[in-house]
Amino acid sequence: MRNAGWKAILVAAVVWVGGTRAADVPGGFVKNVEQMPMESYELVITPAYLLSPAGAYLSSEVRHQYNEHFAGGFGFGAGELGFNLGVSGLVHVMPKAIQPSFGVVGGLYFNRVSIENYLVFRIVPTLSHEFSTEMGKITPYAALQLTPAIGLGSASKFGVRASGGAKFALQSTEGLALWTELGIGLVNSVSEVAIGISHPFLAL
Repeated sequence: MRNAGWKAILVAAVVWVGGTRAADVPGGFVKNVEQMPMESYELVITPAYLLSPAGAYLSSEVRHQYNEHFAGGFGFGAGELGFNLGVSGLVHVMPKAIQPSFGVVGGLYFNRVSIENYLVFRIVPTLSHEFSTEMGKITPYAALQLTPAIGLGSASKFGVRASGGAKFALQSTEGLALWTELGIGLVNSVSEVAIGISHPFLAL
């Protein structure tokens, strides 16, 4: 009886999570909380595949490291599910000199999901750790994305998504880095697999 009860709870949870409609779309989160060089820029291009609901998505973002405490960016993403555009900021709570690093990513986006429009806020506490190897630097990270979404002509929602990934910055690529990320939509969000590339710039 006890096993049957747990199975019923698990099935109900899967149906509830899978049955929710997303108010948020990926839009280039792919991000750890390590500091870039001061006053530098980074361009990130992120193809992704959404698992539920299924579909392709492409995101881009330009990021700028203003100082040792704050970085910001502007991003745009579009795909089969919809599109989004907006701005983001990263507050370095525990900066690069301290490992692991901890920071909070915040964002404000306009999202269109299917035919519904949302004004989306993102609050993303993120933990990352940079490892140096003979080939370059590897930085795994984990994040919990909280997304209050104000419906513009539709119902407002609150989304939750867990993400984990890594940045691979190899010495042989002269700044070009590879990103991988897996996101699991927990509530009113999407699950996705993303692969990104990024390149730093000293000036635009």
